[in-house]
Amino acid sequence: MTGFRFLHLADLHLETSFGGRAATRERLRRATLEAFETAVDFAIENQFHAVLAAGDLYDDPLLSIQTELTLQRQVQRLEEARIWFLAVCGNHDPGGPQYRSVPLGLETDERGTPRERVHVFRERAAAQVTVTDRDGAPVGVVVGAGHASETEASNLAATFPSVESELAVVALLHSHVASARSAGDHDRYAPSGQRDFERPEYSYWALGHIHRRQCAVPGAPVHYAGNLQGRNARETGPKGGLAVEARPGVPAEPEFIRFAPVRWERLRIDEFPDSESAAVLTAHLSERIDALTTGADELAIRVELAGETPLAQSLRSPRELESLEHELQRKTGALEVQLRNCGVVRPIDRHALRESPTATAGALELIDRAAEDVHLLEELAPRELATSMDPGARVEYLRELLADLPEELIERSPKQKVRSDERVRGCEDDDDGGDGDHDGSIPDTGDGTTTAPSAKCAQGRWYPSVALAPVEVNRRVAPVTPDDDESVLPAPVADSVDRLWVEQRSVHDVDGARDDRLGGACVDAVVVARAAAVADA
Repeated sequence: MTGFRFLHLADLHLETSFGGRAATRERLRRATLEAFETAVDFAIENQFHAVLAAGDLYDDPLLSIQTELTLQRQVQRLEEARIWFLAVCGNHDPGGPQYRSVPLGLETDERGTPRERVHVFRERAAAQVTVTDRDGAPVGVVVGAGHASETEASNLAATFPSVESELAVVALLHSHVASARSAGDHDRYAPSGQRDFERPEYSYWALGHIHRRQCAVPGAPVHYAGNLQGRNARETGPKGGLAVEARPGVPAEPEFIRFAPVRWERLRIDEFPDSESAAVLTAHLSERIDALTTGADELAIRVELAGETPLAQSLRSPRELESLEHELQRKTGALEVQLRNCGVVRPIDRHALRESPTATAGALELIDRAAEDVHLLEELAPRELATSMDPGARVEYLRELLADLPEELIERSPKQKVRSDERVRGCEDDDDGGDGDHDGSIPDTGDGTTTAPSAKCAQGRWYPSVALAPVEVNRRVAPVTPDDDESVLPAPVADSVDRLWVEQRSVHDVDGARDDRLGGACVDAVVVARAAAVADA
C-alpha cells in the first residue's frame, strides 16, 4: 500500500530585508523565490500528494508585486497538478483578520474561483483536512493550527486532538520546542514540550519556526525542516525541505532534499603562513575557502580569523579586511566573503616579553596589578570616565576596558623579536633593515634625563626619540604632544596608563571599529615614560 507522500517545507521568509552588500541582498532575495520554485518543481516531478508549509511563508507583510505573483503562481501550479498545498500561519504571517494572510487569498485564483486543493490554517483551534490523490481517493489526514497574532503565547500542540483514522495522520504546526537545538535563537511563540508530542496516532509532526533542520524530539517523528534558504552566516549548510512518506501508525522518516541555490558557511582559521606577504596570506585563505566549494550551489562565507600572524595589524583594520574580502571573492568566485577579526595577534612570545627589561613589560605589569587592585584601578583611570555609573558598575566597566589593554599595548609596542632565551633587541624595519641593534635598555643622556629609542608604531610611521625625566610614580602632568619633533616631557612625566585609557576609549567610541587617528607616537612615548617611572620608584 502506497503511503501519504508529501514535501515538508517551512520558514520560506519571502521578502526578507537582507543585510550585507547590495549585490548579495538582491541575490538572496531572488534565491529565496528560486528555492520555492525548485521545491514546487520537485513535488510535481515526483507526483507528491501534498506540499506542507509549516508557517512564515513571508517575512514582511508588505510584499512586492514580484513576490506576491511568484507565490500565487507556484500555488496555482500545484493546484493544476492536483497536488494539495496546505499551510499554517506563523508569527511572521499570522492569520488574524487584520493581517496580510487574509487579503493575500491563496485559496482563490485571480478570478475569485476557490482552489479545491489549497487550505491555510489560520485559527488557533486545530482543524482537519483529508488529503486525496489525483483520482480523489483519500491518502492521509493533516491536522493543523495557526497563529492568530504575531506573538502567539498558547501551547497549540497541546490542543491537537486524538484522531482515529485508517489513514496516516500528520500534524502541521509552527511551534517553539524548548528542547530543540538552537531554540534559544528564536522567540518562544506557540511554545511546546516533548510530552505534547507523545501521540502515537500521529505518524509525523511537520514543524516550523526554528531554522535548524533536526528531529526536535529524540525517538519521535517530530521534525523541523529548517528554513528554505539560508539568510545569513548564522544559517549555514545546505537548505531545502524534507520528503516524507507516512503510513498509519508508523513513525515516518524524512529525507532531506536541497533546494536553496545559495549556501552559507562559517570557517574559522587559526593557523597562518609565517609570512608578511599579503599575496601568500590571500592564497592561503583562498585555498581554505575553495575546499568548501561544491559546485552544486553558490557559496557565501564568513571567515573568522584568530591566532598569530605577522599581518595581525592589517587584519585588525576594517578597511584592510574589506579590500581582502573583495580579492577573495574575485579569486574564489564566492557570492560573498565576510572576514571577521576574532583575535589575530602578532607572533610574539608574550611570556618572554613580560619578563624582559623593557618599557612594555613595565606597563603590562602595571595593568595586571590594576586588574586586581580596585584602588589602583580608580587611581589610574581618568576621573571623567563613566562618571554617571554607580561605583560598582564603574569598576566593572573599567575592568572591561582594562582587559583589552595588554594586547593593544603589545600591538603598539615596537616590533621586536622576543625569545625566552635572549634579551629584547631593537626595532627592525621590514623594508630597510631597521634602526640598528639596541639592547632594550633606556640609555642615560648624562643630564638627568633618559632617551627612549625611536619606535616604529603600528601604523608603520617613524617617530623621534623622546627625552624622559626621572619621576615619582602616579603623578600626572599635561598630555604628550605627538606633533613635536623632539618632545621633552616635563617632570613629573605623564602617566602612560592615562594615555592608554584615552586611546582605549577612542577605540570603543567609533562604532566598534578601530580608530588609529591618535597616532602611535604619544602611546609609545608614554608607555616608555611610565615604565621608567615604575623602575625609578
